[in-house]
Amino acid sequence: MSENALGMVLGMLGIAASWSVALAACAGLGLGLLRCLRLERGGSENLFAAIWIGWAIGLGALQLWHLFRPVDVWARTLLLFIAAAGLTRNLRPVLAELRPAMRRVLPFAGAAVLLALWLANRAMAPEMASDAGLYHLPTVRWLLKYPIVPGLGNLNWRLAFNSSFFLFMAAMDLGAWAHRYHHVAIYFLVLTLGLQIGWSAYLMFLGRRAVSFRDLLRVALIPAVARKMWTGIHEGEPDLAMWILGVVLVDQLLRLVEDRHRGKATTAGVLVVFLVGCAALSVRLSVGMMALAAMVAALALHLRTKDRAARTPPGALPVVMAVFLSGLVIALWVLRGYLLSGYPVFPSTAGGISVDWRVPRAVAIEEARWIMSWARSPGESPDIVLKDWAWLAPWLNRLRADGNLGTWSWQALRRYRCCRLYSGS
Repeated sequence: MSENALGMVLGMLGIAASWSVALAACAGLGLGLLRCLRLERGGSENLFAAIWIGWAIGLGALQLWHLFRPVDVWARTLLLFIAAAGLTRNLRPVLAELRPAMRRVLPFAGAAVLLALWLANRAMAPEMASDAGLYHLPTVRWLLKYPIVPGLGNLNWRLAFNSSFFLFMAAMDLGAWAHRYHHVAIYFLVLTLGLQIGWSAYLMFLGRRAVSFRDLLRVALIPAVARKMWTGIHEGEPDLAMWILGVVLVDQLLRLVEDRHRGKATTAGVLVVFLVGCAALSVRLSVGMMALAAMVAALALHLRTKDRAARTPPGALPVVMAVFLSGLVIALWVLRGYLLSGYPVFPSTAGGISVDWRVPRAVAIEEARWIMSWARSPGESPDIVLKDWAWLAPWLNRLRADGNLGTWSWQALRRYRCCRLYSGS
């Protein structure tokens, strides 16, 4: 084996091992919270829910930590210590359920290892997103070297973009992955989602449980997730994270709907939706409306289930704790926004405060105009794009060419117009 091939193999094994530690840490944090709230921890679905809960908790903890210290080895050590305690005390229900079916689990475990190694190979690719060099990587370097710097947005206004996902990227910057953390971090979320979808598909293949609508949706998502696995290196890390967290929110809402029809308690699902929703909001503000709608829907489903449940309804404490923790995550995110730019959600000037380090209002307004114009017509001047609706037709054509959801909308519109023409209306 050549030296380059050996290095690639060792790198893939190292990345896969790092992901294994991160998965165990997230599971430990999530299972610990489920235990504190006296919620069910057994079963594969609760294990995956615990992983997403733990990841959201870790993201909130990093936001708090970075107010006082850089994201250094002590931050990682503290999180791993707490996670190890939670994993040690709470993994027994999961193992007790998996032990009788170990032979059934082994084939999936082998496929999971192969998937992790393939994604590790993808994660070794160089950074491809254009925004990476513009502000992603410089922002993470600031997080690694210093605690939060008031007015950092005045150095470069792009450093005022307050995405909590950069903190997770910084937390994955250690050892051999120093300054090579970008794809290692984001593909961890891709791997977690892939394992969750793959497990449902595997159980459907074995016929071990009744097929639900959520299982069918997960299987239908396999092509989309596979495409993200293949092309994710071309997207910005916060954008890809936002897509993944959006899928998790929809998946958990479907779980709440199914549990409600079965008369089961929905508290664990509400906890996932609230924590993941707030984490998604702190990653990308553009997912905020979806996250808020998901949280409102989850709370409504829980309250209706509590009234109609056939079994003993869950207590109010877990829901109150979900709201409290979610509010804490958002409060920390808003505080970080004020410290970075003087505005809670830069480049919006709403809620700005008069402090010495505030980014000039004119700079924030111009940046907001640039973002809106770039989303509509990349590369064009905001003065040209925002003055009328001439950007709409080219924008729809780009959606059609990209082969995404816009394609279906465009085709539906064309069919509707054709039907009207044929019917003479």
